[in-house]
Amino acid sequence: VPVFNHIFNYLLSERRKAEFDQCYNRFLREESPETVEEILKGLDILCGLAHRLKKGTDKEKGIKI
Repeated sequence: VPVFNHIFNYLLSERRKAEFDQCYNRFLREESPETVEEILKGLDILCGLAHRLKKGTDKEKGIKI
């Protein structure tokens, strides 16, 4: 999931990233594929919203933060 890797590479130190990768990989192994897919879709939507808010496009449309 490239968009998430980009975010976490930016936000997390190498040690934190390693901890996250461990938890994320365990999550992928333990959860059903349907649950993983739904959660990743939700995260993708949130990342898109955060990107638009950062650019100010939603603010211009009258959405209050």
